[in-house]
Amino acid sequence: MDGGTTEPEISTRLQTVERLDEVPCCLRVTWIAWDSGFRGSDLRIGDRIVAVNGTAFALPSNPSDRGKRVSQAVGQYDEPQFWANAGAHAGQTVRLTVRRRNRGGTGWQQLEVAGTLQPKANYRDSDNEPLMCPGGPRQMGRDDFDESWSSWYDSTFVPKIVSILDEGWRTGRVVCRFEMKEIAAFQPRVDFLAQHYPGAFAASVAADCAAAAALVRGTEYDLPPDALKYRQASDERVQQVAGVGQQAWTAMRQTLAAQTIEAFPTIDPIRGDRDSVIGKFVVLPPIANQDWVSEAGHNYLTSGGDGQGWYFADAESDAALRMLRATARYGDIVSPNLGESYELIGRIQRDPRLLVMNQKAIWGMQIDIVGALVGGQMFVDLNQQQDGESRFAGESDLMARTARLPPADAPPGAVIAAMVQAIKEDDRSTWLALFANWQITPVDGGGFLLQTGIDRSQDAEMNEQWDASRTSILGRVFDARVVWVDDPAVRMTGKEFPGAPMIEETEVEVEFIGQFDGAFRGFVDVTVYPLWRLQRTDGGPWRIASVQDL
Repeated sequence: MDGGTTEPEISTRLQTVERLDEVPCCLRVTWIAWDSGFRGSDLRIGDRIVAVNGTAFALPSNPSDRGKRVSQAVGQYDEPQFWANAGAHAGQTVRLTVRRRNRGGTGWQQLEVAGTLQPKANYRDSDNEPLMCPGGPRQMGRDDFDESWSSWYDSTFVPKIVSILDEGWRTGRVVCRFEMKEIAAFQPRVDFLAQHYPGAFAASVAADCAAAAALVRGTEYDLPPDALKYRQASDERVQQVAGVGQQAWTAMRQTLAAQTIEAFPTIDPIRGDRDSVIGKFVVLPPIANQDWVSEAGHNYLTSGGDGQGWYFADAESDAALRMLRATARYGDIVSPNLGESYELIGRIQRDPRLLVMNQKAIWGMQIDIVGALVGGQMFVDLNQQQDGESRFAGESDLMARTARLPPADAPPGAVIAAMVQAIKEDDRSTWLALFANWQITPVDGGGFLLQTGIDRSQDAEMNEQWDASRTSILGRVFDARVVWVDDPAVRMTGKEFPGAPMIEETEVEVEFIGQFDGAFRGFVDVTVYPLWRLQRTDGGPWRIASVQDL
């Protein structure tokens, strides 16, 4: 109070962010102050406030009044003015109608929570020093910690807790293993408060810290042994293809042994007797990424060195391109983890070639690639072709995969579950079929641009997403579970233009499961994507509209 004449400002002591684009428009709760009258109620960070005391939160039709309406809403900076205009008093009960995600299910639940209006208190000790709460600690006190209590709480603790509890888990802002370390660093202060300054403030800090810690620690899952069989199957495919690949590589070398010469040192490509080696075969040591050379926009694989001579293979020849396509197919149906090294068997050509490498002109003998062992595992005989392709050894023996789509009436969560299963089983055809073959893009001035008939199988970005998804599911991601599905919303009504479809859209939240400290736990970080958009046209099957990997 100021001179005993001015009443203190009162409010819900909440912080919110307006969500005017949501239906219905609402206020998302981002923080509940320790001395808020809603502490101890069922209100949670992340709840959407849609009504106050039975009056819906809605924007005035007059645009000039909207700014005032938002600024005086619950949790906004000018909220006290609203309650002053309403003649409210401290301790008065306020009822909030909120929407909350029905986590573990579908859609939203709506409920009512009650709390009281409270003044922003000014706590001081006998020396008139400002306190964090009744009984201390002092705002500017340190109690032998590195920073003052006020600075730590307002600038370090609260922002970190908010970043975790206010949908950070869903949006990927949280990196759970890193956050666990930061929350653990709070514990000495939390314990000190409880011991030296017990009360509501200390209890709220402990509760907030525990809630954030529980979230980043992740839900513990009990994965049965058969849930991880897909990893064993992948390893078995790798070993199977590597075995037949090594055998085929050895067989080709034995077949060509009588016509094979020592690769190095090479014959002098200008002054040497090239006729003595033309048509002979050489087996080159592994060629790595740094051994690829681009000259005038054309790529070559190179092998050799000063004092021993060089061999060059045209990386854009038909044989080399068939080798690279076989490597891509290996990534699709065996494993994305294939080493990028190339052991080549090549037939020596008549004409040498001059390449500039490291700003130096170098002559070398050219070869035609007839066989390649890639990554020490995958062998491809480039003398053999079928429909314009050279199959890698063991490719035809792998089980053909056919699309196993969920039923046409499957809910969105089942479509995402089918996608995860397809990635586990290395079933690229099913995975591709689960993505929408249409795309809608908002345009300036309203409306949408609709593209249909998209062939995802020819999309280079989809190939990248597939490889990344396989890498994830064989690496740090052991499983993924659907934990929430939003209510569908209409994106296109079907009335936008003649023949336009009605397109509905929904959002699915996925929790990824990793292995930490000997347990399977849900986790999130910047490498995984918890949110997925799905759409359907004219009531047809739901398909994935988010072009992204796991």
